[in-house]
Amino acid sequence: MKKQTTLLAAGLITLMGMTGCDKTGKNTQNDNTPGQEQTTKNTPEAIELTGVEYSEENDLLNFELTALLPSGNDKVSTSMRDTLLASLHWQLAGWFRGGSGTPQPANDVAGVKPYVQKCYKMICKQLKEDKEEYDLGFQAPYEWDFKIDTLAETDRYIVFEARGYQYTGGAHGGVMGRGAITFTKADGKPFTRFFTDPADPGLHQKLLEGIAAYFSTAEEKTVTTKDLADYLLVSTAEVTLPAETPCPIDGGLDFTYQQYEIAPYAAGMPRFTLAYDELKPYLTDEAKALLGL
Repeated sequence: MKKQTTLLAAGLITLMGMTGCDKTGKNTQNDNTPGQEQTTKNTPEAIELTGVEYSEENDLLNFELTALLPSGNDKVSTSMRDTLLASLHWQLAGWFRGGSGTPQPANDVAGVKPYVQKCYKMICKQLKEDKEEYDLGFQAPYEWDFKIDTLAETDRYIVFEARGYQYTGGAHGGVMGRGAITFTKADGKPFTRFFTDPADPGLHQKLLEGIAAYFSTAEEKTVTTKDLADYLLVSTAEVTLPAETPCPIDGGLDFTYQQYEIAPYAAGMPRFTLAYDELKPYLTDEAKALLGL
């Protein structure tokens, strides 16, 4: 039998703590929390960023967006913004029946707040209709809390994280969003081809070591790769790269597995960083150039 764990709290703390966020994705360490008018430049070659905030709540839905978005009109900023707003749209579309009828955001920072405000009103109207039609009676308010923020930036790339928390009834909520997205400053497109062979046995062993390190921290004891059968929903042989593309951060690549991807919900989202020195033999030439290796 799989070992029963109580790792959910530790897992979520690890997930959000590595990016300075709480369970809803709110930045708890950065004094420059994005605001409606905030514009920042982090390096001489930085992408100009503008913050957008929107928050509403009632007895049906607690709703909050905090986003830091590229605000330039150049090709690179426009491309990155298009990808990030598509992620925002995807998370909102899930609230509409069949995903239909969801408004589409314009590729314009100034239009983001009116867009999410419109979605919020439409979602509340739908929830009210459902409550009346199905005579649901009392229920705890649903939650939707989404954040787009930066994780890292160099003269060659910038990393955003699009992630949040939602609760739609039941025993618990869950983490949502595309997660980390690495954009190249050459064209503003997401970069995903980090590894020459994702199935390389050497890379596979590094992933197992990273997962074991995650559980060692969560359990506050040494967990080896041989122990992982007690913690995972899959065999160690079935472990592959996570669905979420790894991203560069703090001298290495950061890996995040989704809830239930390899481990039970109680285990949280296994997340760890592997140093570039460990990964260099498995990286593509394009990745080495992007990372300056």
